[in-house]
Amino acid sequence: MAIFSHSHFCRVLAARWIGLTVAQAEPFLLNTASISILSYAHDCSEQPAIALWNSVAYEALEGETNQRVGDTRPMKQRAIERWENEGGEVRQGRLNCIGDVEGRQP
Repeated sequence: MAIFSHSHFCRVLAARWIGLTVAQAEPFLLNTASISILSYAHDCSEQPAIALWNSVAYEALEGETNQRVGDTRPMKQRAIERWENEGGEVRQGRLNCIGDVEGRQP
């Protein structure tokens, strides 16, 4: 289930989820358009947990850095490295409008 709501409501929901009072929800800050996940510890419905809180897509906001995992390489560089590591080939040069690579040696 997904909920899109005001941060005050989500803070209270999270606090109540883990058994805290409404007053104890105040320190749970949320950024605009952040993602949070309420879950259960060890898949046990008797142990509610907060699996993710206030996660923001930093790559969209701060010049393509992934600050959550400490990887500061640009997204394009990480994608190219992953492609190459999985057996792909990256052609040098620029694609023209018909899909051929300009500047490539035959």
